[in-house]
Amino acid sequence: MVSRPRGMSSQDLIENLDTSALLKAAMMCVDEWSEALGRLRNGMLPEICRFRNWGSDFNHNQSWTVSPIMLGRARQEILYKRSPVIAAFQPLLTREVYCKTYIEFKRWLDLDEINYIAFSRLGPKGVLRAHRHMNHGCLKLHVLVEPLQKSGLMYHTVNSTGHQEKKIVHWQKKGDYRFFDDNYIHSAWNMSARNRDLVVIDFKKTALSL
Repeated sequence: MVSRPRGMSSQDLIENLDTSALLKAAMMCVDEWSEALGRLRNGMLPEICRFRNWGSDFNHNQSWTVSPIMLGRARQEILYKRSPVIAAFQPLLTREVYCKTYIEFKRWLDLDEINYIAFSRLGPKGVLRAHRHMNHGCLKLHVLVEPLQKSGLMYHTVNSTGHQEKKIVHWQKKGDYRFFDDNYIHSAWNMSARNRDLVVIDFKKTALSL
């Protein structure tokens, strides 16, 4: 069980998740996600899987699109109001299209702790300006599924003294990952000449006790 000792900041906890069950499950699925990207490009996955704009509490620009992999029940209800097509993505389809993802996350975690798993695509020369979400009680895990240069993530944390610190990640190789709290300011950029494709896992903090 992952617990937070007295005096440890939430970011200290996040940065000590390298042995978490959640990360183990994600790393087992990187190859499946990478292969799925190729099938998406070639139109070999169901239409519901294609990249599209996803309603959010932040006005992302048009160069940011999402392709669903797994949606938790609670998030399906939220997305039905914002993006009915994405909300129609049922768990049965997840088991058929992303079989290993379903198996590994069910093996390591309670699936009710997962809000959603999805591809996040930022187009060439795309920038997501600094923003934060109202996502209380939840964290994000980003996993790069293809090698890429000139792309990154900026996010803020709160240390044990209560002060905010800025962190920067420069994506490089397949399997690079970062946990962060999207309730704090963060932004992303892709200065490369091709799409930046990574997998976003939005999960409840209670998943860390598993």
